[in-house]
Amino acid sequence: MYDYMKALQERFDKKPPERLVRAVQSAREEVREGEWVMRSARSCSVC
Repeated sequence: MYDYMKALQERFDKKPPERLVRAVQSAREEVREGEWVMRSARSCSVC
């Protein structure tokens, strides 16, 4: 039983914290949106 609990604890220790995961996802979305805006601005014939 001890080995099982130790292995389970190691598994949870390797998982990134939820806040960090959410922050990374949010930053990725912002970068994607920024890239879309840049592409749109380049292709705009009126701008």
